[in-house]
This record gives sequence, C-alpha cells and structure tokens, in this order.
Amino acid sequence: PRMSGSGNAGATNMFRLAGKKLAILTLLGDLCKGLLPVLVAGAMGLSLQEQAWIGVFAVIGHLFPLYFRFRGGKGVATAAG
Repeated sequence: PRMSGSGNAGATNMFRLAGKKLAILTLLGDLCKGLLPVLVAGAMGLSLQEQAWIGVFAVIGHLFPLYFRFRGGKGVATAAG
C-alpha cells in the first residue's frame, strides 16, 4: 500500500486498494498498536501518567516509524486505541 493509492499504509488506502476485509484488519491492527501497550502498562501496575505517556509514544512510533524512513500514517486509529 505504500507504493499505491495515497501511499499511506492506513485503513482508508487499504480499503481503496484491497477491499473491506483487509481495511478492517488494518484498522484493528492500528487500534491495537495504541491499546495493547497501555493495557500491558496497566497490568504491570504503572501509574495513569505513565500509561498515558506510553500511549503518546505508541502514537509517535506510528507517525514516525523507522522502517518507513520516519514517514508513517496519520495516527488517528492508533490514538483512538
């Protein structure tokens, strides 16, 4: 998806290129990228402030991933997670 359509690896571009099923999987993956680190941090007993920072850094990691040369997605689904 990075070389086709809008060039974004997000769910909207996946919907345009591959259809509804892959778009939903992409959306769920992006949501989990934001949700799972915060849930794990909570299970580890970290404070709410620490959990919030972990969520912020999950979104930053989505926006500026190393493997895409710091050009990531928009971060909406990850932030929603």
